[in-house]
Amino acid sequence: METSSERNGRWIAIVGTREDGRPEATRRLVEALTEAGIPVGGFLQTPCFDADEIVGYDIIRAATGERIALARESTEPELCSWGFSERAFALANTWTHEGAVPFLEVGRLEAAERGHWETLLATLESPRLAIVGVRRGVLSNVALRLPDPVDALELPAEPGEVDEFIARVVENALEGRP
Repeated sequence: METSSERNGRWIAIVGTREDGRPEATRRLVEALTEAGIPVGGFLQTPCFDADEIVGYDIIRAATGERIALARESTEPELCSWGFSERAFALANTWTHEGAVPFLEVGRLEAAERGHWETLLATLESPRLAIVGVRRGVLSNVALRLPDPVDALELPAEPGEVDEFIARVVENALEGRP
């Protein structure tokens, strides 16, 4: 298996759950990079609800907001009770290769080296700075197999901490350094 030192590994982590504010912090970072003239690529993941119940997950193209189904409840689940769309994984991979700064999200499926895992590894092969949303429950499993992130935000955090993190990421992206 390839070690993390054999990859460029320029990535920044946003660690937390939906309840911790990870989607909001990520959305704000996408907006800040776009406003600074830095093209974004990749995808964000979001749950789909029926009333208060999560019934699936979609991926959203960071650059345009285009949305496609990724996971839905299944009688033949691949993980937990979800069945996953191979087309959505392929689109997420394509979207990740767009833009100067790609966004990716990893969870239990990637911790098992499935789902977006190969897309993440390929992204870390490039010199681009990647932004990776990491669900808290898989952080140690995923991070141990990757180079150290160049910066990170662990949520929940104070609003000022989120603002400072966003400013650092934009500055790093503008300067073209990790």
